[in-house]
Amino acid sequence: MKHTVLGERRKYTIAFAFSLLLLAFSSLAKANDPSGPTDCDLLAAHPGDSSKVVAGVEWEDMEMKKAVRACNKALKEYPGSVRLKYQYGRALHKGGFYENALKWYRKAADEGHVFAMYRLGIIYDDGEIVEKDVAQALKWNRKAADKGNADAMYNIGVIYSFDETGQFLENAHKDIAQALKWFRKAADKGNADAMYNLGVIYESGESGQKDIAQALKWYRKAADKGDAESKTIVARLESEVAEKEKAKAKKAAVQQQILAASNRAVEKDAVYVLKARLGDLCEVLENTSIVENIKRTAGKLNHPAYIVGVNYDCHSSYSGIQNLTIYVGFVINPNKSGYQCTSNGRSSSAILDSFAWAYCGGLN
Repeated sequence: MKHTVLGERRKYTIAFAFSLLLLAFSSLAKANDPSGPTDCDLLAAHPGDSSKVVAGVEWEDMEMKKAVRACNKALKEYPGSVRLKYQYGRALHKGGFYENALKWYRKAADEGHVFAMYRLGIIYDDGEIVEKDVAQALKWNRKAADKGNADAMYNIGVIYSFDETGQFLENAHKDIAQALKWFRKAADKGNADAMYNLGVIYESGESGQKDIAQALKWYRKAADKGDAESKTIVARLESEVAEKEKAKAKKAAVQQQILAASNRAVEKDAVYVLKARLGDLCEVLENTSIVENIKRTAGKLNHPAYIVGVNYDCHSSYSGIQNLTIYVGFVINPNKSGYQCTSNGRSSSAILDSFAWAYCGGLN
């Protein structure tokens, strides 16, 4: 009779138990996920799904009947596979089996499938196969966003800012501060559409005020990602900014001319005449700070200061008037200088006293 050593028996018992445990884990792994791609993966995986094991199939290229059959078969063999559950939902969705599609999307989402969460967010926002539900759309997009999905972050930004036509919302859901927050999150993860929408918000002034510098910043980022529309907008805005800078510089130059003229008039205690284009002068002389500067300058010498301008309409759309070369006189102490100005045969003293414009002929 063979004697069994207790230690050997224990060894055998432990080894046998370990084998059973490995078998159990092996069966569980098979129930959860296949070791390689199945026909369900090949026919129904989404190209944007981070859990996919193949390249994925675009929506329009899906062969619905084959995909439904393949995913149904795969799930029977691997009933715990979250990836296959999502793909089965996608195949059913393509086939128009919306109720079942939602069931499988939810199963996958409840078990942590990020792209299923994102997909549910789109479905509830679109309102095409279920009644539109903004709260549900935000709920599922936020779940996906919390898992790092940039497209879900972008969707949240859209929900808070734009309607189905691409126009800014005009309802209670509008929250531009939230939209900016989520678009920035998505943009920081490289989402070009979020970058573009940030540009739109800053250019439009929906953020509180127009900020062309910020708009250009985000449009350029989107353009660098290959967004064609952003490239076009960048070219337009850069041209507009250059024109504004050019006009600003021109206006500053005219302003300096006028200020210099007023200072010289004070120094000479007489009339100083500046020749310039009416359109340029109108833009500057309408700025009351210029008038105040002339008054302050004259006040230092205890002189009243009067500006003699023109009686043409500065806002006239007639370009001939805007381009007319005129003379503007700065009159200091007109009584002392003996200067007289008339407009249509009438004395201009009242006009001068009230700082109004009067056309003064014969100045040279």
